[in-house]
Amino acid sequence: LFIAEIISVWENRQAYDDFMENEHDRIYEENEQKAAILSIEVMLYEEDEPVIYKLLHHPDIRYEPDWTVLKA
Repeated sequence: LFIAEIISVWENRQAYDDFMENEHDRIYEENEQKAAILSIEVMLYEEDEPVIYKLLHHPDIRYEPDWTVLKA
């Protein structure tokens, strides 16, 4: 059993909502994520840019540079 924490940064709430409404399900289906994900918990936060910078540059965060989502 593996646990992943995924952090994503969106330009604004509208960009997030648009992605969830128009892109998310297609990506989920095409990548067969249903077979790999047992459960998910999503938390949304609004933070100022300095807080986001500090979070993303924390030494405990391990980046996976080959993992990305591309808009088709």
